Amino acid sequence: MTTINSDTIKNIYYANILYQLHTVEDKLSFFESKYNTSLEKFDGNLKDSSEDFEKWDDYMEWKAFRKKSKDLSAQKKDIEDGNYKVS
Repeated sequence: MTTINSDTIKNIYYANILYQLHTVEDKLSFFESKYNTSLEKFDGNLKDSSEDFEKWDDYMEWKAFRKKSKDLSAQKKDIEDGNYKVS
């Protein structure tokens, strides 16, 4: 029988969050490089421009990655602060 303690579980979960956060941050950097701007500026420019479905698709994906980044960062902080429970 293998015994896994809560610190091991925490470390594995934390490593997974770091991996996901790195992947999401890479996507955010990709969009910032592709359009040479921030999401906020892109949002304002997009609404003033004509319909460009590729830009709208990128905008929706970019926003989703921004939200995921915030969610993962909050989870990371919770673990770092000891604000978690192993069930």
